[in-house]
Amino acid sequence: MDNVRVGVIGCGVIGPRYAEVAASSSLMELAAVADLIPEPAPDTAAQHGACRV
Repeated sequence: MDNVRVGVIGCGVIGPRYAEVAASSSLMELAAVADLIPEPAPDTAAQHGACRV
């Protein structure tokens, strides 16, 4: 079975936690992160291995 690909929108308070959970799960793949404010998204993506920002 293929992993569920997950995208996180919002990298403020709770978004990075969702990204962490998705990245650490054997059933999910963190595919992308996004935020209206451009600065936190690349950091969150790099920390948790997201393919796209």
